[in-house]
Amino acid sequence: MSRSYLVLALTVGLGRLAAAQPTPAEPAPPAPPPDTTPEPAPPPAPTPPPAPTPPPPPPAVHHEVDAAEDHGGGRPVGWAFGVGIGYALPTSLETPNTASVRLRMPSGLTLEPRVALASSSQTMKDMTSTTDSTAQFLLETAVRKPVVEHGRYEFEVLGGASIGVTKQDPNGDNNARTDTSLGLFWGIGVGAWLSPHWQLSFDVANPLVSFSSQKQETGPGTSTTTSTTDIGVVFAPNVVMMIHLYD
Repeated sequence: MSRSYLVLALTVGLGRLAAAQPTPAEPAPPAPPPDTTPEPAPPPAPTPPPAPTPPPPPPAVHHEVDAAEDHGGGRPVGWAFGVGIGYALPTSLETPNTASVRLRMPSGLTLEPRVALASSSQTMKDMTSTTDSTAQFLLETAVRKPVVEHGRYEFEVLGGASIGVTKQDPNGDNNARTDTSLGLFWGIGVGAWLSPHWQLSFDVANPLVSFSSQKQETGPGTSTTTSTTDIGVVFAPNVVMMIHLYD
């Protein structure tokens, strides 16, 4: 019995000793992980409303203007070709008696060949009938250069060469006279542009170098010839008035 009491007393003593020992501290709970949740993105800026579409511009109005009118005074621009008729004065104004063509360059320099054909006859009746006739042929080429322009008008200087034949046949036989002329000439002229396609011109030409020959019939198969050569700047004008149509 004493042995059992001793075991019991030892057990109780050990129990008290164990209770007296400090209880080990419990480990601290782990710290919560840092908050890594991303902040929400800011809402996108509102999209501005589209700008209103501007109204279409009014349709452009194009005024068709002849290029010749931009040149000033209604003159042709570039190359131009003209055909004209007119009068080599003095003559009757009932029928034009001269014609020419003109080739105008962009600079205004113009080449002009000209042809003149004319014939006339006069008949006198009394106890008998007599007829006098005259025929004329002229071929020349001229160069025209505007030197002064004022609005629709141009002042031009002229130069060129010519050949002409005039035959006069009075009533009767073997009495005809033929005049032949060759020469160089100079002159001045005024041109007026009625429109870009129409030009009225008035020229006076004077001989510079001239050769003339006159052949006079004196009978059947016989004639006399007289020739003259002149050189000099003289004013003995041949007057020509013409109107030309240009393309």
